[in-house]
Amino acid sequence: IYKPIPDGSVRLANLRSGDIQVGDQMVPVDVKSALTDNKLQLFNSPSLGYQGIGINVGNVKGLGQAPGHVDSPLANDVRVREAFELSIDRALINKVVFQGMYEPACGPISPESALAPGVKASQCPGRDVAKAKRLLKQAGVKTPVHVELKTSTTPEWSRIGQVIQAMAKDAGFAVTLRPTEYATMLEETDDGHYQAFNSGWSGRLDPDGNIASFLQTKGAMNAYGLSDDKIDALIERGRAEADPAERAKIYGELTRRANDAHALIYLYRQKNYVVAGQDVAGVRVYGDGLIRVKNAGYAK
Repeated sequence: IYKPIPDGSVRLANLRSGDIQVGDQMVPVDVKSALTDNKLQLFNSPSLGYQGIGINVGNVKGLGQAPGHVDSPLANDVRVREAFELSIDRALINKVVFQGMYEPACGPISPESALAPGVKASQCPGRDVAKAKRLLKQAGVKTPVHVELKTSTTPEWSRIGQVIQAMAKDAGFAVTLRPTEYATMLEETDDGHYQAFNSGWSGRLDPDGNIASFLQTKGAMNAYGLSDDKIDALIERGRAEADPAERAKIYGELTRRANDAHALIYLYRQKNYVVAGQDVAGVRVYGDGLIRVKNAGYAK
């Protein structure tokens, strides 16, 4: 029996009471609490996906439509978007919000992928407030630059939003948080009614599944309105190339091009934490975040 229980602390309480046997997508604070309970066990796997911030750079008519002009400082000048990214400390977000149990990310491809371009979390650009201020000055924008950030209504994104709000202020941004019910947020961002929003993906094993739909012109999930001929060409090359080494080079270049556009700012990569009762056996957890229960049952 599958029970949707959005609140992680409620899931944990149900696990402890025995009302449920397996809790999916447990957040770090609940995982640490579960580790102190000898009636519970933990399963985990790295994630193939990512979480970040999407910026509207050209979505004026909705998904699948030709990109147009969005009148905002973030959309008008890539230097403003780069400054916004430079105001953010990925490692601090991981430490403050997730107790160091996730991993900073700065690209669409998980290190777990066989075709990962070799961009490790330790190689992500660090926070650089001085450079961010210089970029805003070069762009000639009036500060503070006002940004409305739509966030889902989870406790995690509430905390992330507050951390980003405080960090961005130091660089010259005034971030307004707009908590939005998730289904509503998807509808509004697909239609282009936003400046920035928390954008995430559960991930696919082949890198194309993490890139094409999001970054290709008129891609099925390109809510950002991004259109870049070189990115489009690299996506097609990656799909046509059979040699793994060559594909890895292509996706390395794709990652660099995507990062230079600053339309999707990758922030962190989750780990898939699953908590189960000690009497449960045979549960398997993989990088796609799906629990396999084909061989699951009760331990004898």
